[in-house]
Amino acid sequence: MLRLLSRLFSSSRSALALEQAPQAVLTINRHNQITFFNASAERLWAISRDQVLGQSASTLLSKSVLGRIRTGDGKPHEARMKDTQGREFWAHLAVASFLAGNTLENTIFIRDISDERHTREMMNQTLEQAMDAVISIDESNNVTFFNKAAEIMWGYDRVEVLGNNVKMLVPEAIQAQHDSFVNRNRRTGENRIVGSYRELTIERKDRSRIWGQAAISKIEFDGVITYTAFIKDVTEEVEKREKMEMLSLVADHANSGIVITDRDGKIEYLNAGFEHLTGYSLEEARGKKPGPMLQGAGTDPDTVREIRAHLDRQEPFYAEILNYHKNGTPYWVSLSIAPVFDANGRVNRFISVEADITQSKQQTVDFTRRLQAIEHSMVTMEFRPDGSFLSANKLIRDFYGSDDKVARGGKAAWSKLSRENIETLQKTGEFSGRASIELEGLPTLALDYRVVALKEFNGDVRRYVLFGIDITDRHIAVRETQEAMSSVLQASKKISGIVSTINDIADQTNLLALNAAIEAARAGDAGRGFSVVADEVRSLARKSSGSAGEIDGLVDETNQRVAALAKSLDRIEG
Repeated sequence: MLRLLSRLFSSSRSALALEQAPQAVLTINRHNQITFFNASAERLWAISRDQVLGQSASTLLSKSVLGRIRTGDGKPHEARMKDTQGREFWAHLAVASFLAGNTLENTIFIRDISDERHTREMMNQTLEQAMDAVISIDESNNVTFFNKAAEIMWGYDRVEVLGNNVKMLVPEAIQAQHDSFVNRNRRTGENRIVGSYRELTIERKDRSRIWGQAAISKIEFDGVITYTAFIKDVTEEVEKREKMEMLSLVADHANSGIVITDRDGKIEYLNAGFEHLTGYSLEEARGKKPGPMLQGAGTDPDTVREIRAHLDRQEPFYAEILNYHKNGTPYWVSLSIAPVFDANGRVNRFISVEADITQSKQQTVDFTRRLQAIEHSMVTMEFRPDGSFLSANKLIRDFYGSDDKVARGGKAAWSKLSRENIETLQKTGEFSGRASIELEGLPTLALDYRVVALKEFNGDVRRYVLFGIDITDRHIAVRETQEAMSSVLQASKKISGIVSTINDIADQTNLLALNAAIEAARAGDAGRGFSVVADEVRSLARKSSGSAGEIDGLVDETNQRVAALAKSLDRIEG
């Protein structure tokens, strides 16, 4: 190579070519003296060759440039230089070493790249300050540019990335194939990503993931293909879109009716659930206000006014209202309306979610009516977990007449529960029994009752409720019947005593009649009449004894039936 250059510079034709070269050319010998200085060099440094030939190259070249030449570093490079007028400029330098006889000389080819450098630097700074991540790769897929936004996006410092294969920035799952993907574009020109926007997953240094929108440019120059990617962080947009897609999916498939209106309350959107609920399609409802379209004769005007007041105050609210289907069928809905505010805090839409609660509303009405029926027919008392009286229903308040009497009655009712009864209540949550509440100065109250425990979700007792049937009249009737039966039994015992006396008299009469008959027989004919009388008396005694036995049997049967009735009453009374 040195011989070739030596022959080249020995030729006057070659010297002429260097003289006319568009870039500055100067040659320096081993003493750092300038031995050649062409016309372009004169223009570049603003000095004639006569003034520099034979002079030290240090008058034109910096120490760093001369240092590279002395060490034999002939790689092209860029350096900041200054001409003789003090003008600074950027230059591209390339050094060629050759032998001039036995002396090694260096020829430096210098091109003013100030404009080029300014353009490139302006581009680099523009890209460096870009809000989006910018990455450039060379023909070997190594990263040559990695701006500040890219550092933020990936979490890598640029020194960790520059010079390394760009596959370090792609998700681990495709790193092994990434070079082949890029090189396929180089070979075939098939643009799957180049020239278009593509959303892709960004796997950051800390293994977290975000979404990016990439636009990739392909640069072809001097047969070399490089790429530059501009990547925008669209994580928020993707999450919002996915959320909207999810919300749209929910809205389209929800059983509940969903309505979106403008700020004036006119319908802009409704879902299939609303159409099914009301019978109105979007084409029929668009531009109308839901209220006038759905409300009817049975709609509570107070609820309508309440809805209007909330809307005017631009605040979210919940209500239950009776609406009417397109075909006139009434139905109940739970209505939840919320305003949507723009960035300036102004309402631009309202969103309403409506659920059909007709069945549950009917069940609630039925349940309320049942409770009202219970309220009017059963005694109800409530007690705190410690057993202290809390409240009673109207039936018991009317019965006692005043709150203090009600409280006394309630306390007495709880006192009827034994310790064993309370343990059963705490263990099973309920207990049944009968009790008679008799307090001085208060009417008697007899109850057939059940006590149940109302519990929190964690199992703690909130309160106890006693439900009872007033059996006071039955209780009094049973007690009076029992007293009457006791009187009957006492009378029966007296009758039995009388019957016993009659039997004794009959026995004595029969004995006297027998003695009379014996005496009549001894008297013979004289006592025959007396004998007839004795027979009649004896017959009467037998009849009296038989009748007394029948009476005694009837009394025993009566006593048995009274005893059976007493047992039945005991079972009724409990």
